[in-house]
Amino acid sequence: MTKNIKERLDHIVPDHITLTHSKKSKILAEAGHHINHKRGEAKRSIIPVLSVLFIIIVTGISAAAFIQQHEQESALQAVLNKDLKAVTIPGIDYSQLITSQYIDDTNELVYINDDEIYAYSTENQEIQRLVASNENAQINNFTANQNWLIWEDIHSNTLHVLNRHTQEQDVYHHSSASIQLADDYLITNRFDSFPGYSIIHLPTKETKNVHRQTGLGANSMAGILGEYLVIPERFQEGSSKLTRFFLYNIKSGKLLEEYTLPYEQAENITITEEKIYAQLSNSDEPYILGYIDLESGKYHKLDVPAFDAYAVHHNYLALSIPDKKGSNTVELFKLEEKSTKPIRAFADIEERLVKPRFTGNGTLVVNSESTYFSMYLLDVNNLNEK
Repeated sequence: MTKNIKERLDHIVPDHITLTHSKKSKILAEAGHHINHKRGEAKRSIIPVLSVLFIIIVTGISAAAFIQQHEQESALQAVLNKDLKAVTIPGIDYSQLITSQYIDDTNELVYINDDEIYAYSTENQEIQRLVASNENAQINNFTANQNWLIWEDIHSNTLHVLNRHTQEQDVYHHSSASIQLADDYLITNRFDSFPGYSIIHLPTKETKNVHRQTGLGANSMAGILGEYLVIPERFQEGSSKLTRFFLYNIKSGKLLEEYTLPYEQAENITITEEKIYAQLSNSDEPYILGYIDLESGKYHKLDVPAFDAYAVHHNYLALSIPDKKGSNTVELFKLEEKSTKPIRAFADIEERLVKPRFTGNGTLVVNSESTYFSMYLLDVNNLNEK
């Protein structure tokens, strides 16, 4: 009898639920106890015994599932508590930190302060001045990685390129609406003699003009991933406004594909391995978060809470959403097939969090509006292990 019950127990328990040997033995023992207790009344007890056995098995399965879920959530929370890093740079104002950039390879936050550029090491808490102030210089924008530092001086309308290893500096005399780095390539959105996007290979200084803008401009910088570049541009067709997305290969400068969406505004363009994400809207309508599937070319709208800013990396999504205080703050979600699962990444942080952005390697960076303007860093790659 015990053997038969054990076989039925193994058959009933789903594959994804793991019962330890002790749990199985306990269930079998309880089932056997009920059977032996009623052996003299076997004929009348078949249904009650099976009912009891069923209840015991279901209870065991439910308990095991609950325990497994609790263990997984506890493990995830332990990773969050361990890997969520608070960074406070003494004496630096919120307005400087809100435009800062984090570099994973060197563990440093790069920021502008008083027309100088600094790097703060999150490992040893040391500050290094990367660019000293020159007379009349006005540093308006910058971008950086472990090899290069590029900044604009709006007083002289010049673009400065610094090799961080050799300290060699090149100067370009043109103005740009945006500057972005992709490894050794600099992507600029110019508005001088060539109104559009140019790509400079920094080691060789070779320049390619790849995309001349002919529309109504854009609400977002380009999206970059590896050797791919997505350029958004607004157009008017009749009484309708729409946004086109131009996908280029950075190394060759060739146009690979073109997509069109019926939205006037497309903000915060982000490209991943399979999708082009955008924060979309028409006129004063609420934002929509959607993506273009690069394989099929089809557009999909995501079902997410109301938001006013987002950042995405692989299957992790950060949203700035309304909070209980009547403002908004950043929360982290995991993108699943048809839904979003909240992750309590910032549950213990009381201050308001703003401006979520991911590094290319997957570190989520957010600013806080605390007294000391602390920033928080979280590498979401570690969450995949739990």
